[in-house]
Amino acid sequence: MATPSLAMIPSAYADSKVYSVLPNNGDGDFTFDRASTATRVGQNGLIETVLTDIPRLNYDISNGVVQSCPSLLLEPASTNLVPYSQTFTGWSLTNAVETPNALISPDGNLNASKIVTSATGLDVKYTNIPVAANTVYTYSFYCNYVGGLGLQGRFYDNTNGANIEYYDYMNQIEEGKWKRVTRTFTTPSGCSNIQIWYLAASSTFPVTAYYWGAQLEALSYATSYIPTLSGAIQTRAVETCNDAGNASTFNSTEGTFFIKVNYINTTESFRISISDNTSNNKIILATLNNKYYYEVRAVDASISASILSNIPQTTNEVLLAGTWKQNEFKFFVNGTKIGEDTLGNSPNGLDTVRFNNLSTNQPFYGRARDIRVYNEALSDAQLTVLTTL
Repeated sequence: MATPSLAMIPSAYADSKVYSVLPNNGDGDFTFDRASTATRVGQNGLIETVLTDIPRLNYDISNGVVQSCPSLLLEPASTNLVPYSQTFTGWSLTNAVETPNALISPDGNLNASKIVTSATGLDVKYTNIPVAANTVYTYSFYCNYVGGLGLQGRFYDNTNGANIEYYDYMNQIEEGKWKRVTRTFTTPSGCSNIQIWYLAASSTFPVTAYYWGAQLEALSYATSYIPTLSGAIQTRAVETCNDAGNASTFNSTEGTFFIKVNYINTTESFRISISDNTSNNKIILATLNNKYYYEVRAVDASISASILSNIPQTTNEVLLAGTWKQNEFKFFVNGTKIGEDTLGNSPNGLDTVRFNNLSTNQPFYGRARDIRVYNEALSDAQLTVLTTL
């Protein structure tokens, strides 16, 4: 897999050069780092491992169909705290029978287990996972549902000897298809060890389903699958993707910055920027206080333009575009003109695109589907078309 590049593509607008994040080598390559392996969904729709320092071009699956165009997947560091994610080694089963290697799993191998419950009062659980108190965790796993009703999971606080919660996941599964179940919870005060369930005693007997890929991570959302195959927890390192372009790539006098992204977490801000690698002279498309935001800084780091939308950020796909030109700055979100600033200076010396602000400040985590830099300020009509979903 090639390093993502800021590569030139044909422009729909006559006088503009356009640079876009594409899976090509060549001038303008980003500096990409990840000090571990990671997984992605490949073009065949299966989960596969990507080697250290290789970016992930991830193919989303929608309604069972693998999408034809990949996105660049960038994620924070995370650790899977479940020592055995693909087998039932160390798991406790009560009134339930496991058949190993019974179905092709989401990674294309015959390694998913079939679980059939044999009586009421069933338990399918891992009983000993160290955690931190008062911390948000997300548990996820893949389930291929066959039959039964009221499928429930559970979290139990071993330290305090108390239940954390039961939860029903019938609305997350579908008969005959692999679906990823996710549940986010917070550990209680004083809690240092928990139990996690595939199936809890309150699930209606009988239940038949296939399970694979258990993952518990200290985040408020589920990230890509981190396999644990040898009884030890595993960590996926943080990813960085920055420093594409040079001074000859961009037109500092005027231009348009466009991004098409899905981001992971609405509670965290992100910034994708073009800059001269200082706090001066930068173009920023971002989120701020759960709203979409456009900012331009010039020369002395003073703000030339600052436009905040009243559209709450969501986890859905978003298209943002901002233009810069002396005394003319515009911001569009999903086909709507958010605002315009008619007083301010253009930046100087733009020479790099970053998936953050500067250094590691407010990095972008999610799926980058298209990042473009036009070397002219597009018109309102063009910006409306460009940013319409």
